[in-house]
Amino acid sequence: MKTFTCREMGGGQRCNTKISGETLEELIQNASAHSQQMAATGDGDHQDMMDKMFSTSGTAEGDDLSAVLAKKWDEKPVDIKR
Repeated sequence: MKTFTCREMGGGQRCNTKISGETLEELIQNASAHSQQMAATGDGDHQDMMDKMFSTSGTAEGDDLSAVLAKKWDEKPVDIKR
């Protein structure tokens, strides 16, 4: 499992909510659920991030954002269980 803050993933610039996943795909699903919850409360940073995610899906810019996140995933150490 790997854990990122929302901010590390490009979400809310002041959001330190921890988001975890066993795979990159699971991490993205969990981050999306978090962003949807925050946007529903009127949080503009999270809404902006979701708008960007949807508007760039399937484009070169979206592919670039995905590649950046995949690189961060590869570089992030696995959480150590205690």
